[in-house]
Amino acid sequence: LGIWLATTPLVLWRFQLLSPIGLLLNVVLGPLIVVLMWAGYSFLIVGLIWPLAAMPFAALFDGCLLGLIRSVQWASSISFGHLDVASPPAWW
Repeated sequence: LGIWLATTPLVLWRFQLLSPIGLLLNVVLGPLIVVLMWAGYSFLIVGLIWPLAAMPFAALFDGCLLGLIRSVQWASSISFGHLDVASPPAWW
């Protein structure tokens, strides 16, 4: 929440976009992102040692990445999930 509040004025200034669904999505997808990262690291490390043994990690990484992409696509289709707004003043 703190990071989202601190970066929102910068995103507003640069992209003129407010995305309240992003805060909720980050909280919900946090555990998935942890699994995604560990699967990717495991895939890389095990793949260097024994490529065939890395296949389960690759499948897990692929599934998690697909879930992450579909979640973001779904969130972007929600009405009022993101709003186009004017930039904040320069003093902000």
